[in-house]
Amino acid sequence: MALYGHIRLLSVLLGTFLSFYLPLSECKKLDGYNFPVYSTEFCPRNQTEWNERSSAINCTKDNGYLCFPNEKFTQLLEFCHRARFIWIQEGYCLYLRTDDSTIYSYSCSSFQSGSECHNSSFPSYDLFKYPSCTSIGNGCFLAEPSCKGIDTTTQPPETTKTIQVAIASMNANKTLEKNEFAINDEVTVIPILYGVLISLSLFCIACIIYRRGIQLRKRRDDEEQPLIRTDICDNAELVVQESPVDRAIFMQWQADNRQFVSTRACKEVEKLIKSQNLVVVTGNSGSGKSAIIQHIALCFRSQGWKVKPVYNVKEIADTYSSVDGSQSRLLFVFNDPIGNESFDEIAYNSWKEHAERLKAFSKNSKMLLSSRKYILLDDRVRGMLNDKSCSIDLSDDKHKLNNGEKENIFRSYALNSGLSKDDINGILTTEEYFPLLCKLYFSDKNNQTIGPRFFKEPFNVCQEQIRNFRNDSKKECKKKYCALVLLVLCNNQLCVEDIHKKNCIREKFELALKLCGMKTETAPHTIGDALKTLEGFFVKKIEDTYHFYHDFVMEVSTYVFGTDYPPTTIRYADIGFLRRRWIDFSMKFLENVCWMLFSIHV
Repeated sequence: MALYGHIRLLSVLLGTFLSFYLPLSECKKLDGYNFPVYSTEFCPRNQTEWNERSSAINCTKDNGYLCFPNEKFTQLLEFCHRARFIWIQEGYCLYLRTDDSTIYSYSCSSFQSGSECHNSSFPSYDLFKYPSCTSIGNGCFLAEPSCKGIDTTTQPPETTKTIQVAIASMNANKTLEKNEFAINDEVTVIPILYGVLISLSLFCIACIIYRRGIQLRKRRDDEEQPLIRTDICDNAELVVQESPVDRAIFMQWQADNRQFVSTRACKEVEKLIKSQNLVVVTGNSGSGKSAIIQHIALCFRSQGWKVKPVYNVKEIADTYSSVDGSQSRLLFVFNDPIGNESFDEIAYNSWKEHAERLKAFSKNSKMLLSSRKYILLDDRVRGMLNDKSCSIDLSDDKHKLNNGEKENIFRSYALNSGLSKDDINGILTTEEYFPLLCKLYFSDKNNQTIGPRFFKEPFNVCQEQIRNFRNDSKKECKKKYCALVLLVLCNNQLCVEDIHKKNCIREKFELALKLCGMKTETAPHTIGDALKTLEGFFVKKIEDTYHFYHDFVMEVSTYVFGTDYPPTTIRYADIGFLRRRWIDFSMKFLENVCWMLFSIHV
């Protein structure tokens, strides 16, 4: 009986060890995805296993762990998502498709009793509480009535239990007739069993250490490579020093990047920047130019490159002069280098003035630029900005968004939008501002009540919302309108603290209060509070400065303000905008424009 006890103990220990080791050894990285994806025998069944698997594949608090089937429901996959978590909608399970590396939903309303479909939405980190969505076999979810057989079921291995039952059955059918034989058998077999167990344990530990070493070496090699990776790459540790302002800008970029979907155009830019030191991404407003170059810049930054956002050519020269000019890991990111709403002759002359120096800088660094297409088509543009070999046009047939890419972008914000299939198909026909409109649509529940009209008439919808702020009798709405007016007066750059410190900003603040019919003793922080409520749709905050969320929002706001207060708009607002939208203004506004221009001339 003593031998039986030893064998039983050793069996339990061996089974427990194997049940721990086997899942680790069977996890394998798969090819064909845009980011690291691993196969797994089963998804985590509790919080402890969830945390262990998350750590094993190097997920972070910002890149959350996920575990779903593939599109054929033949294999379970685990990977790190670009966001901390995603919401899994009521009545749907999820799966990961190979061809576009995108998560799709699958209705679980037909799941049979005992494996019911979840009746409420939940965050992805609670997925282990709903095993029906990760139990597959024979190319289907096991909970479906039509799913028959268990030959390929992805259930956790029951190694310990199997070994125990087998050995117990073997011993139950045998009788030891002589105590002496039993004692001798025990003396002989026990050391052998312990020796086998120890050997297996050492071998398994060695394998684990070896595999961990390979992973660490691979990670070090990846970090040393100066090329762009296509996986999630915006949260790695930095190896360069950055200013507080730049860090604030990168935080905004990372927030915008969480729903980023790589497209054919993005991949072309990634490919081009590897071989070219200057790449210009051009297209229409709201087409995703800035999103693409910011996404790629974050990838470079995660690999140790010094990324520098710049707003004029002189900043490039100053930055290049302040660092080791021979270093090749310096990337400049420059939006609208020669004008935003219209061709900026002053900015272009500055670019021409520094043209030779820029060519010299580009030999040892890289530049990612974005510009509206109609600005680069101006007859005055010459030189490197007009070089087609280093330009990607997001509006041409080769690079513009197709319906598949649009649907992926739309669903990256919500797998279940509540819209009908016909409504979504209608939305996918939108040509202008599509990536931007998806972001704005899902940023506010009020926008989602508007439905497809938000995509079909975005300018009118945004204009109506601003006019509602102006016309609503509620104080909070008036404060919001006044905040937008002040941001227009300050040319898209407002630090609330500057109202106290700078006389010119104080003057504009008092003017905004007067125009909006607010009390002159209104405190500046009132405007600051109103701007906070507008974050995410109308405005964004970088460090302590507010800006319009996008040029499109600034354009609509300036249009409304310009219609209401023409002379003030001419005096303070960006005149480039007025050159583009003048035909839409009322006759009264045009008369005021003529009057103001005549007054200035006299």
